[in-house]
Amino acid sequence: MKADPKSKEIINLNVEYKIIVNTSLNKVSIRIPREIFGDSSPETWGFVAAVLSQDGFPSTGIWCVRDVLKFPEQWRLGGAPDSSNHTRIVDLVWPFDLKPSQEEMLSTFLPVNKPQNDLTIDNFARIRILIPE
Repeated sequence: MKADPKSKEIINLNVEYKIIVNTSLNKVSIRIPREIFGDSSPETWGFVAAVLSQDGFPSTGIWCVRDVLKFPEQWRLGGAPDSSNHTRIVDLVWPFDLKPSQEEMLSTFLPVNKPQNDLTIDNFARIRILIPE
């Protein structure tokens, strides 16, 4: 997925990727086709790694991500505010001493209750990217 900066719509790229798990090194790697990055140079890329809970039967407008509700239910996580635009991110790979904190970033949204298809990127929390130095 990516957000179109002009229209602010969220676009599903439908990209095939490969996840490689090396348990002896405690390492997970993801291989993504180079062409989704266009003509950009890897030196200019930033990264975000997030953990979400996969759901084979997601809510309408959600792409295979488990719901997070105010209170947990069978097949649903708990702990969310009463809104339709709260994050479904369970964890971010983010240095604990880097500001803003993970909690601060994931809280940067104004709660609203709208159908998922009526939400834009302005309705969601802003997450910084890590840029290698």
